Amino acid sequence: MEDLRQLHTVDADGRIAPISLRVAGNPGAAALHARSLERDYGAFTGEDVVACLSGLRLRLEADGLLLCCQGARVNVWPSGQLRQFADGRQGYVLTRRAPGQVHEIVDLLDPAPAAQVVSVEDQRRFVYEFHALGL
Repeated sequence: MEDLRQLHTVDADGRIAPISLRVAGNPGAAALHARSLERDYGAFTGEDVVACLSGLRLRLEADGLLLCCQGARVNVWPSGQLRQFADGRQGYVLTRRAPGQVHEIVDLLDPAPAAQVVSVEDQRRFVYEFHALGL
């Protein structure tokens, strides 16, 4: 199955630029190809969409850019079970909740406001702190 997504990147000065993602995958293998107006970022492969998305995000960060998608929000991350069930395509919005209340689930490749996206490292730090895990 192949999916084409039109998203944006944001730089440190708040400049927004379009980027196209072509996502293809089968259970256990995914590929994501990214192209902006200025450059072809190439293909990122992995066991699922999360792995591909992390690779792309790190590459964009090397150029001073953040990807404006749900998967780059500080408080979005899949559990291992959701990652297997949805081939790494969906994640939970991590918020404190009342007993019995469930986490919202989002498509990691849906757009997100530039003000809500962070680096891979900042997201990792938040997820570890949210789950009270040592860094």
